[in-house]
Amino acid sequence: IGEAGASATSADGITFTTSNANLNGNGTAVAAGHNQSTQTATAAYFLSTAASKVHRYTPSNSTWVEFSLPVATNGYNYMAVNPSTGFHVAVDTNGDSFATFNADGSTINTGSFTTINGGTNVSGLAYGHGKWAIIEEDGAVAYSVDDAATWTETLSVLPAGTVWKGLAYGNGRFVAI
Repeated sequence: IGEAGASATSADGITFTTSNANLNGNGTAVAAGHNQSTQTATAAYFLSTAASKVHRYTPSNSTWVEFSLPVATNGYNYMAVNPSTGFHVAVDTNGDSFATFNADGSTINTGSFTTINGGTNVSGLAYGHGKWAIIEEDGAVAYSVDDAATWTETLSVLPAGTVWKGLAYGNGRFVAI
């Protein structure tokens, strides 16, 4: 969500239509749901970091729905979705806590990381190939294969001396930048 709640949607990534939805807060995380059988987008999700709110856009009827996550001390700054199930994970910047929720926000759970040493700030979260992965600025990676029930941290996975700024998944690979 941009300044003053600005948003725009596009079916092709080239032509955008602005929305007059009254969305609260600036957002930094975006995730999209996808119907595998029809190959169509089912919803887009925007995370309003300061207010711990998720805004869900449904393209079929061009509507926005907002729901709140339990407040995280440092706010949720990263969000990813399993496009097959609509299951989401949102993580706070310090890597202290996370929230999970289903596609419509009717089931929300929170948790604290017990296996992440919190070396440096979280800088990315992605889902792919049955795995949730978090990257920290110092190159440490944490992952979950059971929808965030447990997390395993792998230290010194990425080269030291680099500040890692993001994580994405596509075409069968996790990509760290």
